[in-house]
Amino acid sequence: MSASKPPYPILPSPAPRERLHTRRYEFNGYRRADGLWDIEGRMTDVKSYGFDNDYRGRIGPEEPLHDMRIRLTLDDDFVVRDIETARMAIQSSLTGHLVFSTLHTNDSAGAVSRLLDLGVEPYLVSSSVIAIIAQRLVRRICPDCKQPAEPQENDLRMLGLDAAAEARDHTFYVGAGCDRCFQTGYRGRTGIYELMLVNEEIQNLIYNRENAGTIKKVALNAGLQTLRMDGARKVLAGMTTVSEVLRVTQSDIV
Repeated sequence: MSASKPPYPILPSPAPRERLHTRRYEFNGYRRADGLWDIEGRMTDVKSYGFDNDYRGRIGPEEPLHDMRIRLTLDDDFVVRDIETARMAIQSSLTGHLVFSTLHTNDSAGAVSRLLDLGVEPYLVSSSVIAIIAQRLVRRICPDCKQPAEPQENDLRMLGLDAAAEARDHTFYVGAGCDRCFQTGYRGRTGIYELMLVNEEIQNLIYNRENAGTIKKVALNAGLQTLRMDGARKVLAGMTTVSEVLRVTQSDIV
């Protein structure tokens, strides 16, 4: 069985522990004793941590998610948590919508396994997904107490850097701690990203239900830059520390 590529793709994006988006939609369903469902939803403005809009409605027992589908057609952003929301995101993609969705995984390749584990058919995933972005936040070095430092050679190797060459060509920094950063050495945050483009070879792997490790190996050969690699670039740029990147990323060994 095959499926043609839709005009607009679904792009699952593993959500970070910290929020990067500006708004979030939440829906909860409660089934009453008489068989009816109470649907309660709200839209959160993350920037101000206030509530822009609240919605409450009541629907019949046969289609508990119908009203939520209507609300989500107004904004094609999905938080994928179960098979129902995953299917809604896929179907919106296949009907010509540009869909951005989020789900919790460790890296970009893990998003494929997560969708398959939820019960989405492999041919739908392979024909709908064209790109997956993993993202994390790292703390920035405080500019008021920033000072040169010499990292451990083992830490540099774990980060994928040549200890001798990088120590010779770059200066590494840490924050000593000051009143402006509350003695932490960090002030502010920045993102590190991992973009996996789904090419034809990866599509075939998805269709055959290959594991995330196999998919990641192929993506690396195709030029994938992992979270740790992007973090290493920000270390070399003097934006954050080696220990901070190691704290929020996992090893690239697959």
